Amino acid sequence: MTLAPLDLTTLAFTRGLVQIILAALMFATLRVDQSFRGSTWWPVGFLASGIALVSLPISSPEHELALNAVNHLLSGFAWAALLLGFWRFNQQGPRLPLLALICILPATSLALWQIVTPNPPLRIVTTALAQLVGMLALFATLSKPYRDEMRLPFRGIQLLILAYLPVFVFQYAGIAERTFAAPAWMGASSYSAVFSLVTLLFTLSLAVSCIGLQFLRISVEHADRATTDWLTGLINRRGLNLFAAQDDARRRRDGGTSAVICLDIDHFKAVNDRYGHASGDLVLQCLAEVLRNDIRKRDIAIRQGGEEFAVLLVGSGEVDAMDVAERIRRDFSTQRIDTASGTIAELSLSAGVAVAAANRTILQAMDLADTALYEAKRSGRNRVCAAAV
Repeated sequence: MTLAPLDLTTLAFTRGLVQIILAALMFATLRVDQSFRGSTWWPVGFLASGIALVSLPISSPEHELALNAVNHLLSGFAWAALLLGFWRFNQQGPRLPLLALICILPATSLALWQIVTPNPPLRIVTTALAQLVGMLALFATLSKPYRDEMRLPFRGIQLLILAYLPVFVFQYAGIAERTFAAPAWMGASSYSAVFSLVTLLFTLSLAVSCIGLQFLRISVEHADRATTDWLTGLINRRGLNLFAAQDDARRRRDGGTSAVICLDIDHFKAVNDRYGHASGDLVLQCLAEVLRNDIRKRDIAIRQGGEEFAVLLVGSGEVDAMDVAERIRRDFSTQRIDTASGTIAELSLSAGVAVAAANRTILQAMDLADTALYEAKRSGRNRVCAAAV
């Protein structure tokens, strides 16, 4: 028993039409994505691939070279565009030599196997190499997501590529050898039809994944804005509550301690009164930059409001926290800020330090650190005090 032969021409046209429709749908998502990062290149890639497939069933001997050029060159360009879109989405710089290779392979196949020495199987396989390079490069790109929320969907696309690669290689290896052997229960034309259907499913899945990634990124960025201070870019009080709950859970599970530092800019009202509120904003941004430079990547810098800041030192004790707080105080005091009203040169801050152990939450430690902060202010400002145990 063998499968009935399927119309490969109709399947190719259908695949192309579906990709063009998917490209239109992806272009429509640009209306809800104001950053356009990556999203512009994805529909361009699907559109190019769709046009290449739609041109495949067209039979015109006098225009054979032009039709083959459209099919092959757009096939390579499609994968270059998709790859560029993923690089931009993942906040990676483009690798121009790799993009050039993907585009040059189809052009080389046309020059060698269409014009110099006509050889349709080798022409098809050489262009397919460009697609293979694109898939492998995409797989490597997805191994390093730019943030944790993307790890799971990236892994899903990697699994999709791994599932499709054996079918892709088997199909084009058979074309290269010109001795394609389909399974006994399936004719060669039927297997090619199955390959077309599998490729269609792969394309659909990849397109849906791209659209899903766009909306996931938009959702993540909206969540970031809800937990980020607009002026300094630091975590706000709402974000602090989220990170505090995570750290409390970690310490309950693993034990250990974390430390918090509460900071307050000394005489900040006088700065605003003398230099203006715009200059005061520059002072706040300056302290935020000092905090980012003086803490580790896993630590959290927070603007609680006004001139009040805090730092969550994950896994640290009191000694380390005192060292970090003193470094922040010292570095901030050396800052010079040029404003329209003059140079702000005399900057200082006061800080309080407390430790969150297994029996104390981060927010409870924040209260203790806040008490230590006010003790530092009462003691003359421009100093760091530790909370009483």
